[in-house]
Amino acid sequence: MNTLVPSRRAPSLRRALTQGVDALAANRSALFLTLLAFAGLLRCINLGDWNYEVDDQYFSLVGHRMLAGDILYVDIFDRKGPALYLTYMVLAGIWGSVISYQLAGTLCVALAAYGIARIAALLVGAGEGLVAGAVYCALVVAYGGANGQTPVFYNPLMVACAWCIITRLDLLRAGKIDSRVMTGFACAGLALTFKMSAAIEGCYFGLFALALMFRSGVPLRRTLARGVLLCLLGLLPMLGATAWYWAAGYFPEFWQALVTSNFDRAYPPTGERLGRILIFARYMAAPLLLAVWGWSSIKQRNEADAAATFMLGWLITANLAVLVFPTIYTHYLLPILPPCASALRVYFVTQERACL
Repeated sequence: MNTLVPSRRAPSLRRALTQGVDALAANRSALFLTLLAFAGLLRCINLGDWNYEVDDQYFSLVGHRMLAGDILYVDIFDRKGPALYLTYMVLAGIWGSVISYQLAGTLCVALAAYGIARIAALLVGAGEGLVAGAVYCALVVAYGGANGQTPVFYNPLMVACAWCIITRLDLLRAGKIDSRVMTGFACAGLALTFKMSAAIEGCYFGLFALALMFRSGVPLRRTLARGVLLCLLGLLPMLGATAWYWAAGYFPEFWQALVTSNFDRAYPPTGERLGRILIFARYMAAPLLLAVWGWSSIKQRNEADAAATFMLGWLITANLAVLVFPTIYTHYLLPILPPCASALRVYFVTQERACL
């Protein structure tokens, strides 16, 4: 009677693949190029399609109009931040085709994925970080970000800020900041000039850093001074835009576009909003449950506890930033994906380790 003998080839093949992925992910240039190629592969089907999303069409129109001399919020109106339209204006100046912002969006997705990979690598290893970055690339396409939606462009900035904080936790615990922390908050401030909702996540980053510094035992006055500096760095890009409009005599138009109009606009009735929230819950239930489980499992195992706490808080804050707005569309979920994508991979890794 024949007896089935377990093959040793499968474990050895898996080990070889794991080692290959780890080696690839350990090389930063190779890591980024791999994620860029993967993002391009997922998004190439839409290349040249100008009818993918009406928002992208309008962003591109505004960019072309600004290039022709129109003043944003004065000659042509929207409620998004000025950096988004400056980005589209620059891209229109480089190449007037829709492909210009599609390629730029692909680059931004790869940059965010690279940052996510670096963050996840701190918690579960370089190879697993590569997978987390690839998960982000896939989720962006799945949730309506396969072109040039606003979060596609500012997510890399929020990821950069998160990475700057998570790699300086010991420094913040000592009540100090350095150029990396300050650069991170400047990135979050720049994200604010793309879309105002980024302020909610930026506030969370600031409060987390401030809480760590408060617990350091450093004199309160010095801690508050550092907190004020980080706050100013976060506000600086928007203050710069405000100063320009003020000096040009267009501050009322600027204020009306970014603040007043958001309170005066018509929003869907309560019933429709609740329906959209239910759709949001259906779309995000599985990823969010696994993401929360992933970060919680790291905390329970005391692995990178402060880093996991920070990421779990970011995940919760990103969800709140979506829910506080009266309208919810699929692409509004894109800012949730950076902390979610890394957490999904962390979840599976921790479950594998628990079974060993």
